[in-house]
Amino acid sequence: MDIDQSITLRLKNSNQSHLLSYWDQLDHEQRSILLRDINSIDLERITEAFDEIKDQLIETSTDKNEHGETIDQLMEPIPEHLTGSVDKTSKEQLETYRREGLKAIAEGSVCVLLLAGGQGTRLGVDYPKGMYDVGLPSKKSLYHIQAERIRRLEQLANEEFNTKKATIPWFIMTSEHTRQSTEDYFMEHDYFGLKPQNIILFEQHTLPALDFQGKILLDDKHKLTKAADGNGGLYRALKTRGMLSEMEKRDIKYVHVYCVDNILVRVADPVFIGFCLDKKAECAAKVVKKTFPDEAVGVICKVRDHFQVVEYSEISEKTAQKTKSDDSGDLLFNAGNICNHFFTFDFLRDVCQNHENKLCFHIAKKKIPSIGTDGKRINKPTEINGIKLEKFVFDVFSCAKNFFVWEARRDDEFSPLKNGSGTKDTAVTCRRDLMLQHVRWLQAAGAILPPNTSKQIILADKFHDNDSNSNGIFVEISPLISYAGENLEFTKENLFSHYRREGEVERDIKGDSTFEVVAQEITTFLILVGIYFPSVTGIMAGSNRSGDLRDPSRSIPRGTIAAILTTSAIYLSNVIFLASCTHGSLLRDKFGDSINKQLVVAVLAWPSKWVIMVGAFCSTVGAGLQTLTGAPRLLQAVAKDDLIPILRPLAKSYRGEPVPALFLTLFICECGILIADVDKLTALLSMFFLLCYGFVNLACALQTILKAPSWRPRFRFYHW
Repeated sequence: MDIDQSITLRLKNSNQSHLLSYWDQLDHEQRSILLRDINSIDLERITEAFDEIKDQLIETSTDKNEHGETIDQLMEPIPEHLTGSVDKTSKEQLETYRREGLKAIAEGSVCVLLLAGGQGTRLGVDYPKGMYDVGLPSKKSLYHIQAERIRRLEQLANEEFNTKKATIPWFIMTSEHTRQSTEDYFMEHDYFGLKPQNIILFEQHTLPALDFQGKILLDDKHKLTKAADGNGGLYRALKTRGMLSEMEKRDIKYVHVYCVDNILVRVADPVFIGFCLDKKAECAAKVVKKTFPDEAVGVICKVRDHFQVVEYSEISEKTAQKTKSDDSGDLLFNAGNICNHFFTFDFLRDVCQNHENKLCFHIAKKKIPSIGTDGKRINKPTEINGIKLEKFVFDVFSCAKNFFVWEARRDDEFSPLKNGSGTKDTAVTCRRDLMLQHVRWLQAAGAILPPNTSKQIILADKFHDNDSNSNGIFVEISPLISYAGENLEFTKENLFSHYRREGEVERDIKGDSTFEVVAQEITTFLILVGIYFPSVTGIMAGSNRSGDLRDPSRSIPRGTIAAILTTSAIYLSNVIFLASCTHGSLLRDKFGDSINKQLVVAVLAWPSKWVIMVGAFCSTVGAGLQTLTGAPRLLQAVAKDDLIPILRPLAKSYRGEPVPALFLTLFICECGILIADVDKLTALLSMFFLLCYGFVNLACALQTILKAPSWRPRFRFYHW
């Protein structure tokens, strides 16, 4: 295969002729691969990029610009009128922002854009970081958690504005190495309940790695060494992969951009979006306060007439330690960047079409496996031997005319997953921070948790007890239940009907029964009556024993009405008390799987669960004995009236006891035990009771209307 002269000329003009050094050693297929790699890159752009950044490679260079100014001299804090803070905003205003954001979501104007090109190499795995499981009880990955937050947010928007059209398209930018595995992962998990057409994957571009003279490194004799072009490659990918057209087709107006590794990220946060809409921002950033001056996080500040992120390594110690003059003790440069941004679609389109090529490159000095000068591949370089060019997503801040900053609470919204081990930004710290957040949510909703729950979670994760100690404390709330602490007000939620279809964890939201409480059948009011009704039939005990009463006409009405009032008060108070201290999901946990097969009332009992266990046993035995003493006498009375000839043998007594009727009752009870499905049995019994009551009332009504001569009831209240 001959080399096209135009390619040779391009390589010579770009000082990249060395890429053909091993041409004679390559076979036909390898030559094709090399030519394809060379033709896929813009050599002129690579040359221009290196010329832009080569001054950064000179070790003796200073931090001064061409005017002799340092970044310390140019940095200014963000003006107060361009900032907002969750801690400094009233609850009423936060709710206004929230409703404004939910309205935009309900209208279908919001999408989220996930930067998910990173592999989990530093975590010790060879798959995308979004697939990583930090060790939660549910075993949910970062992708899974974020998908369920999107589902919950769509539900909130639908409920708030009485619609079913709220949709949040999820654009996911992958890298060359994570695209296929990410796509397979979503398909394998049925897109976590989201509609497949609303999950749009696209791939960012790559750039060749260079040596310190600007020459492209060879990964092999027939392949270039390439790496992803940084999260700022987003803008090029949006333009070339057709994503801008896709957003425009879906009528997207606002875009929320975030990184995959933050386990606490509030995807499409309606408060943040509402704040941006209120301020008419075209570009905004969510930030958290720096915890200490030297924290390894970039800060957003004003430099001359525009905004930018200044990396912590560029700021002198003196500047980093400056504090505000308001006696708050806060750092002057305090807006820690967490890669959580808002863009209007119009701004994003303008950046992609008119400013993307003007964004500067940043360099990352690396130990890059490549072909050495001797023609042999160096798999593990001992020294830094090259650079990777990349752009950052926040580089577009300088293009914004209306830029704003929203300060969130770190413990509510920022816990990144960066490292496989250590004490900072690991799976252990992510799991701990999420559980502690859920503890705070429950406490704010009035839940009573075991003493020192937060402390025990911290200590368990500090000593890695959760990996081996099955007795550790775990607190996890599904995003399908609560997006940001809402929906945990037990009494308000539980006292009204919220019937669910089979398999739903929330209304219209399917759940996973392996780790979530889902409805096990279609629930209706009739099923509720069928299950609950037999428990209140104790009021029939008096009428069943009426033959033994001295004055039935006096005792039965008074006793029955008193029993109804007493039991109604007790049962209704139990319902209200239980609803006030137990979340609806736990109440629907039919077999107590989420609390180790225990009874909810036993877990709540004071001073010990055995109060309930013993009480339930005694109540069950008592109810059984009540049936065995009452039902046979009722059967005997019916048999004595000779209304049903087949029942005549039951009219007999032995020593005053209805023994034949007793054995028939025992047989019927045994049949109920053998059926072994309480839900089905209780519904059947309820029908029998209701039929009985219905016919008794009907008979009384007809006798009264017809004024039968033999109908002379001695009860004052003989029917309802």
